[in-house]
Order: sequence, then C-alpha cells, then structure tokens
Amino acid sequence: MMDAGLPSNVTTYLSPSPVGDALEYKPSEVLSDLADVNVHPIKQTYMYKNCETGQRMWDHLCVLNAVFPGTFVYSERGDLTINDDATVNFTPNPNGKFMYQRQGGEEWYAQHHEILKNYTKMNERGSRYDGTTHSLQNLDI
Repeated sequence: MMDAGLPSNVTTYLSPSPVGDALEYKPSEVLSDLADVNVHPIKQTYMYKNCETGQRMWDHLCVLNAVFPGTFVYSERGDLTINDDATVNFTPNPNGKFMYQRQGGEEWYAQHHEILKNYTKMNERGSRYDGTTHSLQNLDI
C-alpha cells in the first residue's frame, strides 16, 4: 500500500488520464487566447514546440480541484498500490487516503474548459498576464 509519507488525515486526489483526455485545449485556442500578450510561458511553448496533439488537462484538473473543491465527482476512498510494472491498483477502503476524479458530462467539460481558458489569460492579480510574473498565489477568487 502506498502512503507517500502523508499524515493519515490528508486525502490525496488523483486525476486519471480519461478525465483530462476528454478536456482538450487546442493549440490554436491557446495562441488565440494569448494573441495580445507578447511574452507568456505557455504561448512560447505552443509557438516553438509541436503541440498539435492538444493540451490535455490532467495536471490542470488537479489545480482546479484545489481551487474549486466540490466541482468534481469522486470515487469512494481507497488504498493505492503500484506494481513493479508501474500499473496502479485502487482498492476501496472507507479509511483510505486516496480518491480519484470521475469523468463529468458535456456541460461539466464545457464549464471547466472555460475556467482553464480564463486562468491561462490571468496574472496574479486576476487580470491579463503581463509577462512579468509567474505566480498565481495572490489570485482573488
């Protein structure tokens, strides 16, 4: 069983690939959303790397989970084990530390796509990114 050295009262939320794979933020959208910004780390990546596979949102969904708790549907609590071949087993356990996000419907994906688009365009003060800072810690939500 994996406990990652976390205190017993900390729940770890997992975002499996199928959840993020269903939420695509296409490179053309990213570049369009950042068209009026000269320098932006995401824009630079999309300008100079082949990102035509789209920006899958698994990592971003973990951030949304932290910022907007309760907007996801979760599995029951459980334990997590990682096998030697890197496969993961989830075993339901009411006292387990782990829960994983479940897929949403079309409306949920549309809403979260808009949230991601808006955060792409924001700086730490909640306004358009100005290219001088990379922190969202003071974002007023």
